[in-house]
Amino acid sequence: MPHRIHLEQFANVHALPVLHYRMEFAHLVRQAVRMVRPDCIAIELPSTLERPFLRGIARLPEISVLSYEVSSASILKGKTGEESLSTVYLIIDLTDAEISVVKGKERSVSQ
Repeated sequence: MPHRIHLEQFANVHALPVLHYRMEFAHLVRQAVRMVRPDCIAIELPSTLERPFLRGIARLPEISVLSYEVSSASILKGKTGEESLSTVYLIIDLTDAEISVVKGKERSVSQ
């Protein structure tokens, strides 16, 4: 397990690279939050998924799966071809760094 937190700092913004669904990174993110004590935390999440995402967070420790469709053009980054839809799955469980930090911040706000 990585033991050193590698935070990139840009003025008063800190960035922490993570791999999704790896407990080690969820642990490092929690450590970084305790160390930096940020005013806010940004995660990568389409705004259209905010409500179902927060419902999934509220269900933890039960695992939830959000599914949504995206066009093949958005997956292929603009390459033209046949336009079709693909289903994307977002698993909400505490082994993911983003999920872990959102759940942790939610707990600290509600206390």
